Amino acid sequence: TAGNAVETRKWVKGEKITTFHLVTSSYHMPRAYQEVSRVLPETTIIQYPVLTKDFENWRGRFWTLTFSEYNKMLVSWLNLNKRSSDE
Repeated sequence: TAGNAVETRKWVKGEKITTFHLVTSSYHMPRAYQEVSRVLPETTIIQYPVLTKDFENWRGRFWTLTFSEYNKMLVSWLNLNKRSSDE
């Protein structure tokens, strides 16, 4: 997600975009928004979380996804200042 945020920043800056929609899975949105807003603090980001089509299967993986995203979010949060200066 950090790499995606940097790639998104290049695109937004290159196209001189001031507002855009961030579309990703609902369980992934908090971390994705954190990473993208870190590299684009002056840009308006409209969150558009999407539920998976295969909701029954997702429910079976709830704890795995929750644990995985929680840990990734912690790492992202702990690295807030590390990547904020990357251009």
